[in-house]
Amino acid sequence: MNDYVYHNWTNQLDEESKEYIASNLIKKRVGKNEFLYRKGELSEGIFFIFEGIVELSEIDINGVEVIYKQFSDKEWFGFVGELCHDHKRKSNAIAKTDSYVGFLSGLNLKRVLLKNPEIQFFLYTELTDYIEHLIEQYYQSVNYNLYERIEAMLRKLCEWRGSSELKLSQYELASYLGVSKEALGLQLQVMKRNNLIALGYKKITYLSYDKN
Repeated sequence: MNDYVYHNWTNQLDEESKEYIASNLIKKRVGKNEFLYRKGELSEGIFFIFEGIVELSEIDINGVEVIYKQFSDKEWFGFVGELCHDHKRKSNAIAKTDSYVGFLSGLNLKRVLLKNPEIQFFLYTELTDYIEHLIEQYYQSVNYNLYERIEAMLRKLCEWRGSSELKLSQYELASYLGVSKEALGLQLQVMKRNNLIALGYKKITYLSYDKN
């Protein structure tokens, strides 16, 4: 059960609860670009990624795709809909690669929480992170120029992934920022000339990142 880790929340469980989660995970394979859920749907549980990449995103009022976060191997996602009062999904969840995931129903999650009430603090950090990220995005869009927003986003993505090498396309990065690929490309070239980044095929290396 040691692989079922996200924000260390499962580390706080007793062995019986860990085994309960393991035995109640519904496992399935999803294809690339397949939706696991859509924004506005009623939340029915949380997901664990055994293998693959899942992206949380939505289409804004201007028709631009805005990417909130990517999750990969050994990470849980889907807590926000479970923790919010209306129990509705706040974004789309899309498999960006062929993926193998596990689903834990909201009812089973509630049973685990009732048996281990002390771990609710760890789960609410997920909701806090989500809110802080949205606030940060709004603040940057109002107060930062595009160059500064790109650098802040690259720094955040490196923190999430624990690496200075980001395997994502310019289109994907533009979607994170809610800007056009053309506007992004101009700024990336400036950053490249300033030796802040290195560009490759569907890869951006943020040279100023220090994971320590």
